[in-house]
Amino acid sequence: MRILREGGLILADNALWYGSIFDPKDDDSKAMALFNEEVSGDNRAEKLFLTLRDGIYLIRKKIT
Repeated sequence: MRILREGGLILADNALWYGSIFDPKDDDSKAMALFNEEVSGDNRAEKLFLTLRDGIYLIRKKIT
């Protein structure tokens, strides 16, 4: 976030990671679950989670 300009976008694909983020057992699933938690709790951004196919996270840095 520190290098993203205000109003900048991040598009994260495969945010559901084949559904394994709900019960992460392997390192990849744990990393994606942690990423989703971090994004969800970040007040510097506006977020939209699309549950199309394997999930897309749209993240926009707020304009202050």
